[in-house]
Amino acid sequence: MRVLRLARSIALFAALVGPAHAQQQLLPPEQAFRIQSRQIDPSTVVFNFAMQPGYVLYHDRFKFSGADIERVEMPTPESRFDRVLGKTVLFYVGQVNAKVLIRQSSSPATLVASAQGCAQDIGVCYPPVSAVHRVPAAR
Repeated sequence: MRVLRLARSIALFAALVGPAHAQQQLLPPEQAFRIQSRQIDPSTVVFNFAMQPGYVLYHDRFKFSGADIERVEMPTPESRFDRVLGKTVLFYVGQVNAKVLIRQSSSPATLVASAQGCAQDIGVCYPPVSAVHRVPAAR
């Protein structure tokens, strides 16, 4: 009798959780993590990284290259234990703006921003995503 009740409980749990889990599909990287850039003055480019709910970007996986970068300013990340990686990590949720300060140049340049994140609820990590911003030559 006890085994029968346990089997019914498991079947009920599977019936309730199964459809919800099936609906959790991974988004393509370009939808999970959207990157836009804009140049706010001749020496400043802002990259906006927008994450869908349930997705995170890891602080130590941001990279900026190209152009002549002076420094990158990022907001303070959150710190939390990551069950996928098995350690405490710094990450961002929702949206993050990275301000990239560059030296002006007499020739056009290319600035590349990349980041890597995971679908936190599902436990799947993505390869890095990136965006390119074309910096015009200084006048």
